[in-house]
Amino acid sequence: NEVSTEYGEHHDGSQPYAQTLLFLKAIADNFRKSKLDTSQSVLVDVGCATGASLDLGAHAYSHTVGVDISLGNLKAAKQRGHTAILADAEKLPFSEAAVDTITCFATLHHLPIPQAFVSAARRCLRSDGIMMIAGEPSQRAMTMGPLAKAAWNARKPVYRFLGRFSDRYYMHRDREQQERNDLAEVNRTAGGFSESQLEQFLAQAGFQDKVVFYGTDPDGFSNYATPPWQQFILRMLSFQNPFKRSNWMNLTAVGRADSSAD
Repeated sequence: NEVSTEYGEHHDGSQPYAQTLLFLKAIADNFRKSKLDTSQSVLVDVGCATGASLDLGAHAYSHTVGVDISLGNLKAAKQRGHTAILADAEKLPFSEAAVDTITCFATLHHLPIPQAFVSAARRCLRSDGIMMIAGEPSQRAMTMGPLAKAAWNARKPVYRFLGRFSDRYYMHRDREQQERNDLAEVNRTAGGFSESQLEQFLAQAGFQDKVVFYGTDPDGFSNYATPPWQQFILRMLSFQNPFKRSNWMNLTAVGRADSSAD
């Protein structure tokens, strides 16, 4: 609760962040077989933060619902006009086959039992409903050599200094702020997900039509996308190819609820 509102405030205004979410939602919609009934459609965003992701592309849905464990986040999402629900992501409080689209952006790695959320999402989806998981750290991206780890740890005092002059480094204004954000950013995967692990989660939950890929390009054309300078340095110090997207990009997974599996 202490860090969530400020986190949302800074990320909501990030244009690349907004463009990425719009693109991901377009991919999810394209994965659907039939046309969405916009008059009775339901979108649920799990780990909704302050509701920015629900704002994007919301015109296609008659009901937009945010699920989070932070009451501060939910109050902000409600002020944006969305239905806000305080709930456990692993036990989603929706009726069976009641939701058209479930999104989960950069949240799965925070959950104690991530596969439980995937199963809960599948239960809630209508036939031809879509679940999209995105922004998840991959095992390759989380793997750093000794030199990269040293550089990663050395950044904190530098960022604390920069935080005095720029809101961009709001998470590093002082040591206490850094510790608070480190606590909130617990990565329960202990090293990121693998492609096969996410595929297994979806298969066990009953998603027959599914795809897992790096970044926002399911067709794999962006094999040599340019990494941010921080990732470029970390990959080089880890003796990894910085232009190979599996070495630095997050994972995305999309599953479609097949009517034959209902």
